[in-house]
Amino acid sequence: MKNYWYLHENKESKWYKEAINVINAIGRKKVYNQMCFWLNREASFEGIKVASEWDYWLENPLYFKDAEPITQAEVNAIIEYIESVEEDDELSIDQSLAHYTPKVLSRRKKEEEDEEEDDDDMDFYGDWYRYYDKVFNTEHVQNVSLERMEKERYYYNIKEKSEKEKNPPAPAALEVPYVPPIIFHYETQLAYVARYVKKYENYENKMAFEGMQWGDAKREFVERVESPFYSLQKSKEYIAVTPNEDWRRGLINARTMFERTKLIEAIPAAYEEYLYLLEHKLGFEDWLPCEGTKSEDNDMIIKLKARILEGRKYLNEPENFDY
Repeated sequence: MKNYWYLHENKESKWYKEAINVINAIGRKKVYNQMCFWLNREASFEGIKVASEWDYWLENPLYFKDAEPITQAEVNAIIEYIESVEEDDELSIDQSLAHYTPKVLSRRKKEEEDEEEDDDDMDFYGDWYRYYDKVFNTEHVQNVSLERMEKERYYYNIKEKSEKEKNPPAPAALEVPYVPPIIFHYETQLAYVARYVKKYENYENKMAFEGMQWGDAKREFVERVESPFYSLQKSKEYIAVTPNEDWRRGLINARTMFERTKLIEAIPAAYEEYLYLLEHKLGFEDWLPCEGTKSEDNDMIIKLKARILEGRKYLNEPENFDY
């Protein structure tokens, strides 16, 4: 093996484990692409009948045998992506496509209907995956049809919905509508408190409040410096700190670039081991343990499938998943 000595010396290191996660992130993107093709009825896969079954494979992409093996070009692309990220930007390669599942995709319809909805919490599609799309011309994959999932929900609910229409429940007693409390972000709360203290509190309380703010600022300063300083000290390597107007930012940037360099150094060895495991059909159990439960053992998916088939039977349609 080309990287034998790296494997021998560093296989248990933090960086090698991070490199394994990088390989997994490439595999997750490949499985995600296949899921999108399936949703658009451009591909079919044995053993996948309903959208929720993709959840397992997005968590365990290297076990998905219908995806093409990870290529050297894809490994080169992710290294180029890591090198392209600005020092001050967070490197979040594994920003969870594992949660960019059919359940999340189905919420897009609501986004389109409600333009004012804040969808920041729904943007699980990280920068690395956008970079992949740009390099390999797969942007079109994002044009996902929701029709297949909508039909699943229709068949799942049709029998219960029809029974309720035939036998409507008695009108419920009038209830006072729930009014959610107004919740301010921490910064907003602090601004309101500062205005109140300045206007209404006595001198002693004003001094106490200013002392509290000073303590918070000092704590933030310590936390900002402590983590990168500890990491650099623990590395036991010579690490240059580039000049910076804010020496704290210089420390943070030095830690950032050191960690990215170590990660990039580890990726080729992790990829070589991936190819070795693949070639010899050794599996990835010792490399990346499976997470979650396969669909054939997942009670929720078993019940989901049964209820969809029951709904199709109720409508006198074929009891299969060809819809």
